[in-house]
Amino acid sequence: MNPHHLPPGAWLSGALGAFQPTDPPRAGSGPWQPTDPPRAATGPWQPTDPPRAATGPWQPTDPPRAAQQGAAAPMPTAAPFPWDGLDPHWVYHGADSLLAQALRRTRARILRASETRLPAAAIAEAARLGQPLQGSHLMRWASGFRVKAVSAELAGRFQVLDKTVWMIDPGNAKLKVPACQATAVFALPGALSGEQLLGDQIDQVLRAAVEREDRLPEILSQSTDFWPFFESFVGIRLGLAPRTGELLEVAFECLGLVLMALKNAVGARRPFQASTLVAPVIATPGHGALPSGHAAMAALSSELLHQLLYRHDAEATGRLDRLARRIAYNRVVAGVHFPADSQAGYLLGLQFGRLMAALADRQQPVPAAVRADQVFAQGHELPEDGPRPGLVAGKYKRTLAPNLAFLWQQAQLELDALRV
Repeated sequence: MNPHHLPPGAWLSGALGAFQPTDPPRAGSGPWQPTDPPRAATGPWQPTDPPRAATGPWQPTDPPRAAQQGAAAPMPTAAPFPWDGLDPHWVYHGADSLLAQALRRTRARILRASETRLPAAAIAEAARLGQPLQGSHLMRWASGFRVKAVSAELAGRFQVLDKTVWMIDPGNAKLKVPACQATAVFALPGALSGEQLLGDQIDQVLRAAVEREDRLPEILSQSTDFWPFFESFVGIRLGLAPRTGELLEVAFECLGLVLMALKNAVGARRPFQASTLVAPVIATPGHGALPSGHAAMAALSSELLHQLLYRHDAEATGRLDRLARRIAYNRVVAGVHFPADSQAGYLLGLQFGRLMAALADRQQPVPAAVRADQVFAQGHELPEDGPRPGLVAGKYKRTLAPNLAFLWQQAQLELDALRV
């Protein structure tokens, strides 16, 4: 076998005898290839060069031999693997592999051994600063994992039993056994019952269908995502406010869990299941009707934007509230919800937004509970231009959720900077 034309990895696998780093070079002439054994060279050692002959086998983690002779040299790279041509076969397998290889090569030529540790001054400064603000370590996390961590904290504060939402206060976390306290914060009546009431709800769905032609663009767009409608009124895109986007994602995820539990507890049917006269204009979701998820999420969005942006702007808050109500009623027009579903969902979303604000900001009061007899106190319909319920303060205990409070603060800061 011609040693100048060894197959890739042949000398590593024992062809022509097991090659040792201290052996004399086998390659004769021409540029050195990673598949060739090392050969003698002159000048400072480079990370891409083969190892020099020396006492004892050279290891990739060893300093370059030239450095022992007083010559400056960059740090070595990892030991070569069997190669296909000039590069390993996995280098350009995908964009991530290409970037990883490029970063590795760049770092190998820039970093020095003395730069691999923090200087003493930096270590002393870190010790002087002490513990970071609680929750601030989340800013070192990727966005998706930060959302999961905060969502887990917030979801742990709520429990649904039967048709009632309970808020759990963990008490003093320093105690070995925290003294938890549960408070009922929202309750629903049973599913729609009574022939007269159900007949009235079906009649309202059928009457609302006359508006489908006018509202169809809204209905179709909002069936999957209604946030652009809020952006059009606020004037701030979530792409420019990533922490606000994360806060909303946390809110939607946790309210979604509460919603599914309530829907399951109530077990209300959809309009088309109650009457064959109802022909929905969009696909009906495969879960219960009461409370309406779109109504709850829209009201939650309206309340959070009020808390973060328009706490002292009643006019802007009114616009967002009317938008939330219109989104809710569009689901009735579409034929997938009864008006009562929207009424219950709207009150749930409003209450959940106020509870989030109370858990994130000590200056915000806890809202009084919404009892089951209050949900339909004003009738089984959500007016599109009705008055926004005011916040009545409750008297139960509240302990801040630290991670939620931190993310809330970050969202508040970026919105203050982007305020239009």
